[in-house]
Amino acid sequence: MKTLIILALILCCNLFAQQDTIIYNEDSGNYDVYYTGEVPNDNGNYIDTTLYFEFIPTNKVDFSVLILVKNTFPYVDKTDSSDLLYIYGIENKESSKQGIESFRINLDSLDTHAKDVSLLNWQKWHRENYFKWTAPGKLNPGFSKIGFIIESPNLPTIGTAYSKGYSDFLMHYPGDIYPKYEVMEDKIRDLYMGYKYLGVEIKTVVPGAMPTPFNSISFTDTIISYINSSYSLGWINTQQIKDKYINCFNIAKQYIQLGTNTNAIDTLSSILVSVKNDSGQTITNEAYALIKFNTEY
Repeated sequence: MKTLIILALILCCNLFAQQDTIIYNEDSGNYDVYYTGEVPNDNGNYIDTTLYFEFIPTNKVDFSVLILVKNTFPYVDKTDSSDLLYIYGIENKESSKQGIESFRINLDSLDTHAKDVSLLNWQKWHRENYFKWTAPGKLNPGFSKIGFIIESPNLPTIGTAYSKGYSDFLMHYPGDIYPKYEVMEDKIRDLYMGYKYLGVEIKTVVPGAMPTPFNSISFTDTIISYINSSYSLGWINTQQIKDKYINCFNIAKQYIQLGTNTNAIDTLSSILVSVKNDSGQTITNEAYALIKFNTEY
């Protein structure tokens, strides 16, 4: 019995010898990390103390994505191609609290045809189905990077862009204790691994799944949903413009249902004229790509 009591006391001492606490600081937006235990100093001695670290999470970035969708020909050396070029840029806004470490475009579906045709370090991760760029160092607030290009035969849809900020620890040492980081590395890593992969997602235009089998009525409804979403996302700047396109597509759908395909084609052709005139004025590149290329299809 005495032996069991002694073993229990030893176990309790070991449990309370090291106490790790993570607290979110609402004022700074960072995580305060407290490590209590034996810490080695420069003299090789272990001192029982509490270390305070301030972990900067990776979701303190404020970024925007620039997108331009174009027909492949004549922008690459092909004479007959229906592929589209999705040209992206990323801007780390001046309001961002940290540099950007990585940027990726999440594809809407398993697009096996999508490929990189840019000259940047821009890799496709097939298993996760996204293109990712890792900054050499970091992309600081107020700076941008352009020229990320995806070539794909798939039509534009609404997807997501993801960015992860550059994170670090701010170390706060008590007194004269300067711990050897390599000794602490595993313990520190255990503390913040769960917070390391936070990032920020925003909506953008990406290659989407092709409509298979194709149904003209359902596909028209899909384009109408893109218009509604574009208005909600600020890609169409007035309700009047949104309603104009929705009314046109509803008219085209009625013609299709009646079997008057010539009238339907004329209506869709007028939409293509309108979207060209409205581009850069009342609709953004995102809305333009969604309406133009899906209408042409």
